[in-house]
Amino acid sequence: MTRGRYWTSRNVPYSQSATYPDSEGTRYRTDCSGFVSMALHTNHPGYSTVTLPEIAVRIEWDQLQEGDFVGTLGAGTGGDDGHVVLFHSWVDSSRKRFKTLECRGSQGCVASERPKAFEVGSKSALPYKYKRVI
Repeated sequence: MTRGRYWTSRNVPYSQSATYPDSEGTRYRTDCSGFVSMALHTNHPGYSTVTLPEIAVRIEWDQLQEGDFVGTLGAGTGGDDGHVVLFHSWVDSSRKRFKTLECRGSQGCVASERPKAFEVGSKSALPYKYKRVI
């Protein structure tokens, strides 16, 4: 979460082609999946919404912890057809909405909120845990 806050505190502009350095100077794409890749400290310039599942395991909604990610990922989610966010916390005990860190459209990299299982096109977002947590 600290790595994600580095970009949100600077409101890094969203772009599917531009890059921006992390706190160590390594450049990542400034789209949603590049942001999540940067926050997880993965390979740079970052995974895509299509390839992020290669480094993750699907988890259940009640298993989400700060730093996990939620997205419409996998085949058919490239470009504007997918989205991924870092999970921060549930908004309240109903667990219908959650707080995020994410990069999106004209807002850039920001703290935000999303409904559980938000949709992008015909796909509903699912929760994931990074495989390489140390």
